Amino acid sequence: MRSRLAASAAILLLASIASAQQPAAPSALVERVGNTGFVQLHAESFKVLDAKPQALAYWLTQASIAIDPIIYDQMSPYGLRQKRLLEEIVAHPAGIDPAVMSKITDFAKLFWANRGNHNENTAQKFLPTFTFEELKQAALTGQRHGAMKTAYGDLPPLATQAQLNKELEELKASLFDPTFQPMTTAKSPEAGKDIIQASSNNFYSGVSLADLKGFKEQHPLNSRLVKGKDGKLHEEIYRAGTTDGRVPPGLYATYLRRANQYLEKARAVADPRQAQVIADLIRFYQTGDPNDWLKFGADWVQDNATVDFANGFIEIYRDARGAKGSSQSFVTVTDKPLTDTMVKLAENAEYFEKKAPWDEKYKKLQSRPPVVKAVETLIETGDFHVTTIGDNLPNENQIREKYGSKNFLFTGSTRALNDASGFKSLEEFAATPEEIARGKKYGNEAEDLLTALHEVIGHGSGKLSERLKGGAEPYLKEYFSTL
Repeated sequence: MRSRLAASAAILLLASIASAQQPAAPSALVERVGNTGFVQLHAESFKVLDAKPQALAYWLTQASIAIDPIIYDQMSPYGLRQKRLLEEIVAHPAGIDPAVMSKITDFAKLFWANRGNHNENTAQKFLPTFTFEELKQAALTGQRHGAMKTAYGDLPPLATQAQLNKELEELKASLFDPTFQPMTTAKSPEAGKDIIQASSNNFYSGVSLADLKGFKEQHPLNSRLVKGKDGKLHEEIYRAGTTDGRVPPGLYATYLRRANQYLEKARAVADPRQAQVIADLIRFYQTGDPNDWLKFGADWVQDNATVDFANGFIEIYRDARGAKGSSQSFVTVTDKPLTDTMVKLAENAEYFEKKAPWDEKYKKLQSRPPVVKAVETLIETGDFHVTTIGDNLPNENQIREKYGSKNFLFTGSTRALNDASGFKSLEEFAATPEEIARGKKYGNEAEDLLTALHEVIGHGSGKLSERLKGGAEPYLKEYFSTL
């Protein structure tokens, strides 16, 4: 469960570990495309790490990058193909009309920022400013200069002009037709369709809500549901497969295997406790077994490592039904000064719980304080965005009730977003000059404390009714993720 900063535009993380080795830029806002701003994060805490934790951070970062393509496929059945087309053109600009190339590059930046061509905040499709003919000519010119000649993940090369023309025609509607798959997640579907059928994301194929009646998923978080020719539902499980062949590879095996290669390198330089956490994740990516995911979550939430990470199919916001997890990852370094403040807050969580304005039987009075940490981000990939300023994990209630939760406050994002937005709103709407002065002096600190209270006290509070020991999801259905 994560907290997002209210913003009018999506903002993309441009720099990770390398930015910690460079002098701070005058402004965090480094570029703009239309009403979308791009900010750069800095992680000063990385500089003070010893060589071994720096190596750990590097390999965890590589594992984050390895799973990033998955989200493009989850958001649209055309997503990875669109991504390959745009990236190959941008990487081979020779001979392309500069004015057209500028429009394609701008669209590619928005595409990367939103993990596809649907706005991450509104879920609505956005269109390019170039025409199909301009895209076609750019792609064919790029191909003559080496584009599309090699495999791209699971996608085969587009070695001939005929193959590229066919690909362009098949992608035309997904890029240029505003009525074709207009919403990636549709909670208010158009007439004649349900929330699954009206959503363009790729968690289901040929499936309606009616088909799910009486169907029990074995892998609710990490599978794609497909209706076969026999009319039956099948789960395409996200997994790499085991090395002994007992568990066969599944969907996204190419990317999960690559992630596991980097996770093995990270495990080799981690301390014993975190090495076990990483081993748990490797096992889950091999098997796709929900029990292996729970084992990873239980060990992860009890490990308060300086270099920390999340990697997996975690949040369920993108699925209109609120069941399927989208791929995401981040790697962080603890920001110690602010973390010390958050720890004091966590140590007093029971005080706030006792004062909560609800029935005593719903109060969670526990001796174990939640793990809390302010962190600077080294990388964010998949369905994790720089506008996220707080995160509370894991989401599984059976882990939270037994082991507690881990609460992150992303100070790098807060600083960068505040720097990019400046004080114009404060100066416009504050009541007095004194209020403006206080806001400029203490605004960042107050915002950090607000987010800390939200993550530590808000997400960490309360407990379920005895009637809901199995979780509230079956009762709340598609509203569970929202609430």
